[in-house]
Amino acid sequence: MSNAVQAETMPAPKDWLIVGGGLAALAAAKKLRNEGAGVHIVEAGKGFGGINNSRPWKEFLLDFGCHLFGNESPETTALILEMAGGSAIPVSPKIAAITKGEISIDVEYPDFNHYGPEIAGEMLIDVLAAAADDRVADVMADSSSSLKDLLLARFGQKGTDMLSPIVKKITTLDPEHLSAKAAVQLPVRRILLTDPDSADLLKQVPALDDRILKPSTGTGLDFYQDAKHVMPTRMFYPSHNGLSGFTANCVEGLKSADAHLETGKSVTSIRRGGTAVIATFADGEEIRTDNLLWTSGPDSLAKAAGIDIDTDAIYHKLPMVFYYFDVPSDRAGERHFMIDTSADNHCFRISIPPNYGPGLAPEGRKFICCEVTCEVESDIFQDPDAFAGDIWREAVAAGMAFGDAPDDVLTMKAPATYRFPKQGAEAVVQPLMDWLAETPAVHMSAPFTFGKSGTVRAVTAQLDEA
Repeated sequence: MSNAVQAETMPAPKDWLIVGGGLAALAAAKKLRNEGAGVHIVEAGKGFGGINNSRPWKEFLLDFGCHLFGNESPETTALILEMAGGSAIPVSPKIAAITKGEISIDVEYPDFNHYGPEIAGEMLIDVLAAAADDRVADVMADSSSSLKDLLLARFGQKGTDMLSPIVKKITTLDPEHLSAKAAVQLPVRRILLTDPDSADLLKQVPALDDRILKPSTGTGLDFYQDAKHVMPTRMFYPSHNGLSGFTANCVEGLKSADAHLETGKSVTSIRRGGTAVIATFADGEEIRTDNLLWTSGPDSLAKAAGIDIDTDAIYHKLPMVFYYFDVPSDRAGERHFMIDTSADNHCFRISIPPNYGPGLAPEGRKFICCEVTCEVESDIFQDPDAFAGDIWREAVAAGMAFGDAPDDVLTMKAPATYRFPKQGAEAVVQPLMDWLAETPAVHMSAPFTFGKSGTVRAVTAQLDEA
């Protein structure tokens, strides 16, 4: 077929209105502009990027917690690099996990070997029985399934008993109150309970491969060989000015590609307009568009569409306290991050972002970030400074910091950070999903995704199907 005939038969790119200014919106806009579609992004807040921004403190640039991009897919990585301006810092993560007060190297999941061979053996027996029963598909097909239902189907009773306190520490909720969909956001997809050689043998069985964990080695790209063609390491990080630099590059790249971006622009309602859709804004302006992509969550979309659902029943919004410790470089550890699932400790994750590469700290200095999940009513949320000494000692015990005290500390708290789907959330949003099925011009980005690369991968796959 000649190029002229092919051009005549290909559908013309359509215009898109994208609501929201976070990572999903920016990735979707980049993909759509690359394909020639007109793009208009509206963000209700003051800026773009959402959590993908950095806060200046003294001479530091602070991310809100531990943030790295995963290199699971060559297509996703290539798009993220394009959004970042073409370059990134390769990161072969030095990671660890604390379980029952003991440190395990090269894992970011709890290591149940620390509970002794008897408990690990009981867990393995239950995992084998659960794999033989093979109920996972049925559990995931049932929209009312809880995370506890999924844990039982994957690991049996003993594994569920051991994982439940870890879920409670990280999310502040017991797993029966969370949706099975929350599993992708938590270190409960696999369990570590054997030595590496035994794990290799067990993972030869397909039913056990996605249940049993083996510590990563080298670059950690053993299962992502194709991704090596784009980025040689398992993770990567923006080259300039942290996450704020990444977001600024995204915005400038879209503007130079003639995308239209607006902040302080809130959508109050949307309605069908023939085969198109009409969005009405708080200032009374209306925009008619061929397609609308909503990236701000099902709760706000339902409100704009006039659909009455219990939005409080969709997500558990997790409060957190962040501690940033200013230290000389030689008093910070060498690891990139570690998780702590020990019930006696406050921190659930400790990271040293300046270890990713240059640009986040002045020469000779580093900062250590400690993340604490909690409830708003808790003492640590109400008075985080009173706990700074305890948090510092946890970082020291983890090998992430050295010395009696940091040179300085900054505390920040947020009443809502990560959002975990509650048990029954899918049934709650079903009226909205029915409306979307009847309104093909409106699309909603996947509400239950995890990680930066996962978010980008999900929204680009959705656009491919639109």
